[in-house]
Order: sequence, then C-alpha cells, then structure tokens
Amino acid sequence: MSIYGGSISRFTARMASGLIGLECVNVGFYKRPAAGTSADSRHTHVEAHRTISQHLFFLPSCSPRGPMMLLLDLPSELLERILDVFIEIVPLSHAFRARSVCRFFASVINHALLAKTPSETLSHHLTHASARHRPEVLRTFLKKNLGTLILNHTRYPRGIPPNVPDFINYVVAELMEFVPTDGDTLAIHEQYQQDLIALTVSDNVKLHEDTMFDLLGIEKQPRGYLYDSSYYDMIDQRKLSPTQALCAAAAVGSLHAVEYTIQRGGQLLEASKGAYACPISAAAITNQQHVLELFIAHLEQAISEDLEQDSLKALEKILNRVIKDSIRSGKWEALSLLLGCYQRCAGCFPWDDTMNRYSAFWSWLIEASTLGCVETFTTLTTILEDIEYPPTTWT
Repeated sequence: MSIYGGSISRFTARMASGLIGLECVNVGFYKRPAAGTSADSRHTHVEAHRTISQHLFFLPSCSPRGPMMLLLDLPSELLERILDVFIEIVPLSHAFRARSVCRFFASVINHALLAKTPSETLSHHLTHASARHRPEVLRTFLKKNLGTLILNHTRYPRGIPPNVPDFINYVVAELMEFVPTDGDTLAIHEQYQQDLIALTVSDNVKLHEDTMFDLLGIEKQPRGYLYDSSYYDMIDQRKLSPTQALCAAAAVGSLHAVEYTIQRGGQLLEASKGAYACPISAAAITNQQHVLELFIAHLEQAISEDLEQDSLKALEKILNRVIKDSIRSGKWEALSLLLGCYQRCAGCFPWDDTMNRYSAFWSWLIEASTLGCVETFTTLTTILEDIEYPPTTWT
C-alpha cells in the first residue's frame, strides 16, 4: 500500500522527523501575558502563538499530486502512527510537553506514556532532575493517572515490573471463583480489575507515590507513620489474610465472597493502616452499596450491644475513618449511608473524650471543603448541628 508516493512507514517517519524539525514541543510553552499587560502586547502574544501553531500543523507538499495540507487533515489512524514514531525518537520530556499541542496529541501521548513506555524510561526522568526537565511534573501526571497506568499493564503486561499487576490479576482470579459461569464473565473480570485498582491507589492510605515507586522499580521513600510492611509483603507474595481477602471481596461487591471470607475468619470491625485493611472502607471507596448496607447492619448491631467504653471508642474510631475515606473518594451514595449510620449511633458513643470527637468532625469538614464538595460540606454541617453535644469542660 502506498500513500503520497511511498510506504506508510516511510511517510510516518518523515512526518515524525518533520515534527521535530518544527520544534513542536515548544508550542506548549506559550505563557499567558501577566496581569496588567497592555492590549497591544496581549495581541502580539496571541498572534505569535497562533503563527507557531499554524506552522506546526501546516505540512509541506508531500506529493506532486496534492496541494499543501494541514497535519490534522490526515486520517486519525495515520496521525496516530506519526505520533507513535515521534514519541519513539524524541526524549520523553519532549514527548510529554508535546501533549499541550491539542487534545488529539494529548490523548495519543498520554496512552503511550501510560501503556507503552518502559519503567526504566519513566524512572530515569523521575530521579534525574535538570534545568530543562522537571520530574515533579511527570510525577504529578503519573500519580494522577496511577489507576490507568496499573490498569493498562494489568490487561496487557509490558513496560513496568509485574508485582502490582500480577497481584491484581491474582486477586481477581480468586474472586472470579464466586462468579457463575453462565454470566458475562469477561465484563465482570474487567470491572473487578477496576475496583481493585481503585482500592489499591485510593486516597485513604496516601500511597500514591509509594505505589508508583513500586511500579517503576524506584527505591521507596521513607513513609514515616504511614509505613505498613504487610501491604507490600502482600503484593510481593500475593498472599491475602482473611481480613485482606474480605476487603477485596467488599471492593468488588461480591456478597458470596464476603460471606465466605467472614466464615473463614475475616474481621469486619478491624482497621489498620494501608489498603486492604478496613473492609467497610473498601466497600465505601468503590461504592458497593449493597455490601456497605450489610456491613453497616453488623456495625450497628455491635454498637447496640452492651460493650465497654474502650470497645465503643474503637468502633467510633473505625466509623470516623470510614466516613473520612468516603469523603475523599467522592462516593456520595456511600457517604450518605455512613452518615445515616453515624446519626443513629452517635448517642451510644461515650462523650468523655469530647476534644477528639470535635477534631473528627472538623477533619470531615476540612476534607470536604478542601475537595470542593459543597453539597457534602452542607450535609455534614446539617448533620453535626442536629447532634446534641454535652457541655464542654475545656476552654
């Protein structure tokens, strides 16, 4: 097959080289004029940027049979191949900055970065800073898209070390044992992958960067009080404790697996640091409402029993953490269920540690306001106003 008088591979190579010659990576460096800049200066800035963009997208005549054309006039399949070659022959930092050219460039380059780029290349740019290359920008991008990065390599293993993708696939395979074979097992398998990845990189354990370092083979940074060796041992050994298995079952919403793991010793009312540590949080983070309702019923039953104050404090601490995790994950339905549970149970909790109680309330409000969740903030305020507080003994 020929195009413009030559093979597709030759054409794509020529166009990719042309992109480098036009210094397309500099198109993304257009800086908005500072506040207070005159209208004429602003117009000059815009025209300069427009001229660069036109040169970038304007192709020379590639064939005597056709007129000059714009790069974006090419079929998307061909343009994607051109960008694939371009990404292969330029430094990663240049390819990353070329994302700002247009949305199509961004979509193709994002996929290449998250699905095709070897971990050695990514880790090199994350650990070798220079005046021209800013690794913190790439780090932020990878942390924000960590779930997509893991999902791509879980489905098509390549480019990154297999520890986390293999672990996800191992847990999915275990949970698929509870799925009837007469259903759409492929769709269920894919959904289980997405749910487990959401739990693995969830905000509640703040392990985004550590998980990213694991994926890219970078030496782990000190984690301080958040360090939880069992989380990493679990991934490396691909072995789940009953409670961790219960978290996985809750995250995918499998009631059969939940009941099975509870019978095998999975502890519902247990919470330590790290992902796969609190089953109620796992169900809330992935918005598995039917599982969450089951867990809340167990929690309310435990709270209603004649327990010692230390046990009630421990249950309140678990509920406080789960509510905060739910706020961070942005799952409004799960949060509504948990707040309803808190309203019903608030009177059972001891009030001897009022300061910590108020601190928990404030942490919820701060979390909601930080994330810009106005509706959540308003609802929390209403609920907290309805709770009867005892007289304070501190000033």
